[in-house]
Amino acid sequence: MRRAIVMVSSVMLMAGLCGMAVAGSIDSPGAPSAGSGMPTLQQIYDYLNAGIETTPVPNFQEPLAAPGSTMKTTKEIYDTMRGIFSQGDITAENVELDKKFFCTQPGSWGIQTGKVCIAGTPTPTPTSTPTPTPSPTITPPIPLSWEGTTHTENECVALGGTVYDTRATGTICAFSGTNVAVPSGWTKAAQWQRYSPSSWGGDLCGNHMSTGPSTFSNQIVALKSPGTELEVIYGRCNGYRMDKWHEWPGNNDHDRIREINVSNPSDYTSNRIEVGCF
Repeated sequence: MRRAIVMVSSVMLMAGLCGMAVAGSIDSPGAPSAGSGMPTLQQIYDYLNAGIETTPVPNFQEPLAAPGSTMKTTKEIYDTMRGIFSQGDITAENVELDKKFFCTQPGSWGIQTGKVCIAGTPTPTPTSTPTPTPSPTITPPIPLSWEGTTHTENECVALGGTVYDTRATGTICAFSGTNVAVPSGWTKAAQWQRYSPSSWGGDLCGNHMSTGPSTFSNQIVALKSPGTELEVIYGRCNGYRMDKWHEWPGNNDHDRIREINVSNPSDYTSNRIEVGCF
């Protein structure tokens, strides 16, 4: 009996010693390691719900106070995220080929890769936009280049004239017509003119006709007319005194001979069909 009591006591002592060896010390072996800090539930909620990033404390710290009433619970985080993710309806068939995206569809949850080949997607027909009518280009008036002019090429054309380049003395306006005169407000450019016929008048014998330029050029008019009477001769245009003006005096076979007047009027309109102005 005594031997049995000793054996029981020995077993109990050994069990007690083993228990103490297995449990060890309950005190922390040292300070929390670097990087052991964790975000709060509120910070996790803010990041998932609004993308607000946070920087957790570097090392784990025991809370100084109990969680406040504003701290999010795991249920609130779950409910909020589930409500947001359930709105997503994008699948790989909606995303460009090889583009990564986060899918919230059942069976395809997580990071997925797009499958749509954009190159094969039909190009929509662009909506045609009416081409606006461009504003007309306004050309500034070009003045005639004849010295002293106050008129422009536009004014010349508007009055039915033609711009003519005299080269040596500049551009003028050529007006055409029958017995054409210089228009009001314009000035004749030197002796630029043209006549048709280019010769007219003359005496009884067909001599001493007045003349003007037959082409548009800077030439004067030579206007010839009878002058002072010299004598009356017998015979008509018989070759005598042909350098004079012959006219019929009213008697048969007689000529009245006169001097010849020659003048160069600056602006003679009869028979003139073109005149240059500035």
